[in-house]
Formats: sequence, structure tokens, C-alpha cells
Amino acid sequence: MNKARLMEVLNDSTCFISKGARTERKLPNIPVLLWGLLLHASDPLAKSFELVDCHFVMVAVNPVQAEAHRQDFIELLESFPNQKKLQDGPSYKHIASIVGDDMTALRVFGLGQTLGLWNVMLPDQFGVDPELADEVADLGLIVTTGYHSQVANDLPKLAFG
Repeated sequence: MNKARLMEVLNDSTCFISKGARTERKLPNIPVLLWGLLLHASDPLAKSFELVDCHFVMVAVNPVQAEAHRQDFIELLESFPNQKKLQDGPSYKHIASIVGDDMTALRVFGLGQTLGLWNVMLPDQFGVDPELADEVADLGLIVTTGYHSQVANDLPKLAFG
């Protein structure tokens, strides 16, 4: 997988929006967003993005830029080392082990949902007690519904029998 190209696509089409205190730290009189978060939820620019809830943060996706990068993103997905894992609905921890870090993995999740390639599933959708949601999310229970390879879909179907 071409990680440099993936970062170009993500940097051009996604950013993060804070979900509050958990993603912010305070310096003397200056709020600083962690993980390279670019926007605060109250920023007027945030309204022009499609927002994908990834539990800890919102991934903000520019829908125009996302669509412009659709083919590149699909090609990157097709080069993932374990297509079966992508198809089964990987956790963000699994994707992080390939792309390098948790936050990049969440950006991949957000972009994929915006492009209609999968849906992001959060702990509350699995019936996890709200008091345990952060803990299980930390362990990896932010997953996708799965990616279905475009290459596999384009192959002719063979009948045996």
C-alpha cells in the first residue's frame, strides 16, 4: 500500500472536529486541539463537511474532494494486504496497524463512509453500556460494515458443477 498517497488523499479530503474535552487540552488561555484536529465544532466551516462520528472525534469529510479522490482511494483499498479483513469489517486498530496510527485509521473510516463504501459502527450500536463505551472503543470496537472489493465485483463469474 502506498501510504504517502493515502496521506495525500486524506489530507486533501478529511480533517477532524473535536467532540469536546476528551480531544482538547488547555494551554494558558489557549485551547489546543489534539491529534492535528483542524476545526472546532463551532467553526462555521464545519457545516460544509459531511461529519462521520468515530466515537472520539468527528471525521469531517469534504464531499467534493472525497469524490475527486474516489478512484485513488479505491485503488488504495484494493492494495490493502488483507482483503478478507477489509471485507469482514475491520476494527480501526487493525487498519491502524497497516496505515501507521489510530487517527489515520479513523480518517480512512470517515472517507470510506462518505464515499458509500461502508458504514462506521460504534460501541453503542452493539449494545455496549454507555459507561463502558470509551473503554471498548479504546480496545478497537469501532469497526466498519466491510468493504466489497471493486476488483472482485468486476471479475466474471464462473459456474462449476
